[in-house]
Amino acid sequence: MSFGTMDDPIAFDIDEIRLIDERRPLVLGWEVLSNRVLAINVEDLDQHALGAPGDFVVTRSDESGYAWSGLPVAVGSSRSAVSVLDSGLGIREQSRIYLTLPESLSTGQGYRVSLDGLVSPTGLGMTEPYFDFIYESPSGSSSIKVNQVGYARAATKIAFVGNWLGDAGPMPVDGLVFDVINAQTNQVVYTGELNLRQANDVQSGEDVYTADFSAVTQAGSYRIAVPGIGQSYAFEIRDDIYDDLYRTTMRVFYHKRNTRLSAPYAEPGFEREGIDPLLNALLHPILAEYPLSRGETAFSFKPIRAGWYDAGDYGQYIHNAAPVWGLFGLAFDLAAPGQFTDGELNIPESGNGIPDILDELDYGMTWALSMQDSDGGVYWRVTPAGWDLGLPADADEPRYVYEKTTRATGQFAAMGAIFSRLIRPYDADRADQVLAAALEAWDYTQSHPFWPPEGTLYQNPEELPGGGEYASRTAKPDLLWAAAELYRTTGDARFQDHYRRLLEEVSVDLSGAPFTTFAQWAMVKAGQPNRDILLLEQARRMLATAADIKLERAQQSSYRSPKHPYIGFTGWSNFSASPMWSLPLLQAYYLTAQPVYQDLAWQVVDIMLGANPLSQVFLTGIGERSVQDPLDRVFLNDDNAEPLPGVPVPGVTWHLSAYREPFTSVNAAYYPPESPVSDEDWASAYPVLRRYIDSHQLIPMNESTVREMAAVASAFGLMRDASLVAPLSEPLYAWEPGGGGSTSIYRLNDIPVADVPLLTPVQITAFGAEAVLATDDRLAALTPAQVAAIDAPTVPYWVAKLSLTQQFALTAAQISAFEQWSLLTALPAELVPLIPAEKMPLIGTHLRETSAAWKAAVTPAQLDAMTLEQREIMAQADQASCSTGTQILEDLRLSGEDQSFSSEKSISVTGTVEVGTQSVLTLAAPIIRFQPGFRVVAGGQLRAIAGLVTCLTPDRRADTTGSR
Repeated sequence: MSFGTMDDPIAFDIDEIRLIDERRPLVLGWEVLSNRVLAINVEDLDQHALGAPGDFVVTRSDESGYAWSGLPVAVGSSRSAVSVLDSGLGIREQSRIYLTLPESLSTGQGYRVSLDGLVSPTGLGMTEPYFDFIYESPSGSSSIKVNQVGYARAATKIAFVGNWLGDAGPMPVDGLVFDVINAQTNQVVYTGELNLRQANDVQSGEDVYTADFSAVTQAGSYRIAVPGIGQSYAFEIRDDIYDDLYRTTMRVFYHKRNTRLSAPYAEPGFEREGIDPLLNALLHPILAEYPLSRGETAFSFKPIRAGWYDAGDYGQYIHNAAPVWGLFGLAFDLAAPGQFTDGELNIPESGNGIPDILDELDYGMTWALSMQDSDGGVYWRVTPAGWDLGLPADADEPRYVYEKTTRATGQFAAMGAIFSRLIRPYDADRADQVLAAALEAWDYTQSHPFWPPEGTLYQNPEELPGGGEYASRTAKPDLLWAAAELYRTTGDARFQDHYRRLLEEVSVDLSGAPFTTFAQWAMVKAGQPNRDILLLEQARRMLATAADIKLERAQQSSYRSPKHPYIGFTGWSNFSASPMWSLPLLQAYYLTAQPVYQDLAWQVVDIMLGANPLSQVFLTGIGERSVQDPLDRVFLNDDNAEPLPGVPVPGVTWHLSAYREPFTSVNAAYYPPESPVSDEDWASAYPVLRRYIDSHQLIPMNESTVREMAAVASAFGLMRDASLVAPLSEPLYAWEPGGGGSTSIYRLNDIPVADVPLLTPVQITAFGAEAVLATDDRLAALTPAQVAAIDAPTVPYWVAKLSLTQQFALTAAQISAFEQWSLLTALPAELVPLIPAEKMPLIGTHLRETSAAWKAAVTPAQLDAMTLEQREIMAQADQASCSTGTQILEDLRLSGEDQSFSSEKSISVTGTVEVGTQSVLTLAAPIIRFQPGFRVVAGGQLRAIAGLVTCLTPDRRADTTGSR
């Protein structure tokens, strides 16, 4: 039938149109996972119609043709999205077939793989169901995962070995030997054994083996080689391993500035114009009608300048920017002297005598100050009404200033307190300006109601809604942080009081450190003379516990990740931006000098840099497998083929919120499926640590904020050069890593010995019995004022543990309340008269154990209250040492024992009195005379008690009612 030409068309009717999908499976490539395992990338495959092992044949060729053939012993498959269409409305998915062979492939040998078992979803097979390849042991094997940047010389160095074969499970690892090879000479420099860390790990899908080559410390370039698998990507070993990486990640902030970027400061090709200042910014009409409105005029102009674009678009948010100050402040606290310098970042301010990282913070502070209103409140964001799509210079719509919030104002107060403290050594005027603004912000939070109200979430206005909401139900954690930072900076006790009050109302998530523990770090570092030692101790315990959580989780994780172990929580940087977890570990090392914290801090960095199941570096421009397509409007619209180096991405993500395409398609593409068959059967789902697609369309996987950028840069800055990290000779704080210590403080034993004298008497009283059930060194550290505050009348023996000076601090009220004989008998003789007479029978026959001086100090009323047995004890003691006449003592020598002399009239002492160490000589009489020439040789104690004495001589023993 002829349809004619277009010039002479013929009309006809069509009764039915049938569209037939004639796509067939297409092999896109293959990868050798080991010398027994092939992974084949296939498009348009029916995953569920995959053939049996007999449908796949691998044959070996020789000069006479294909002479050897073998069937796989196992066939596995998987599927996932590999890219997103430019429209964002669809994905390209790809399947993988895994063939496990019965014997090893031979290097240099040619093979043919027959794929008769592959069909399309419409049942069509391949046109040519085979492919040929020559086997070579791979270099850069995805089965050997290393930090693709490298390792510090003294750091623990661990590579990971293993792979996943889809629904066939973990890849078998046949040999257990690995070599470290010099990448320049190919010489083996170290041989070790692989250790199985986790079999059938559900998070990676692998049998995870570790290769520990920490013994290799010589600087150089290396690879890990595993016989039968291949070689890793190359990496370096040297002390300054992250020096360049710090500068690269830190310079991202310059390129995020809300301004024009130009040479010589911008990276070549990344010069650009900024947003027109006349578009920065208009007051949003919501400001005229919300609860904190002060009558702002809608659409009036408020100049906003400087700062950094928050993330992939050009909005700027206080909520995301505030942690930058906390993180860089933390970096300065942990850094060695001179670790951050002027001129190292090549920014316009370089050379001004101020460390470049502080100059960058100052640039951000200029923006934050422009977000503060004249009443002290702080507007929380400036964004356009919709999302930016072009370069900054392409923006033609105004940006809007949105509401003042309690959160933003509190965060600003914390930011200002930190920056004022950091910049003061370089610019006191700037420090004063910023601190004044911070104090105004704090006062605003105290004089205005919470907004949004506590317990509610912020919602974008209906008109001109703007960007992300970043909602939280409470502003109190931000006020807690502000109070702590202001206390550290000013020493004003009112901020410590606010911190104490807010701490009772805030549940601090220690697993979220360092972001959630900025306040505790500020209290630890405050060092103010009026500091509350209980708050300090609690803060130290919280920080140490936060690090212990990281230790425990890393121990549980096959790849040593400190993220939450629950698979469903994986995402938003908690695995892939692993350097942020180094920070709480370095805090704990700073406090305790326990090397286990520092060791893990260096190890967790490896995850971001390639030591992960995908061998993916979750940074742009770094390593062999770096991120190519992060969500950043500058990189999407400029003329550069590659994005700016050093930008982190959130990385692996368990689930993409399925509210739109392409998220729903990505979730649906996984095989094995996205969700497990049951909560207990995670192995039935696609492994979470392999769920990453390098596409800017997938926001949860590829858009980071300045918060994450600052965390990563801070960590690399602190570990930029291992030679700069001086070992701590003395810990600031005694803590047993992983010991499970409580963050609550109930007893004196919870306080470090050096800090005991800093407790207030009120706090000692509040301890109750726990104030004296303490170690001897803590009791010895109590001041007299603290001893006078002890409230432990029923706890035995503790008075005897006090020094004489401490015992003399006991008050009459304390002694009157004692309910234990051991407390009374341990009193020094001078305090015996303070014992209520009615308490004497409580002592019982333990009276014998008291010293002669103690007995000599007993008052007549106390004697009258004694039992008959006690009086007999007293009489026996008096008979030995008491005289009714004058006693003359000359040249006394006492060694190793106590002795007392008493007289009803007087005692006269002449010559030398020598009292040996640990001995006490007690003299008691109405009159005690020391004659000329008398001298005491240093040693024990000489006590002279002047007062009325009545000796219980044998003829007076029955009459005990007289004075004494």
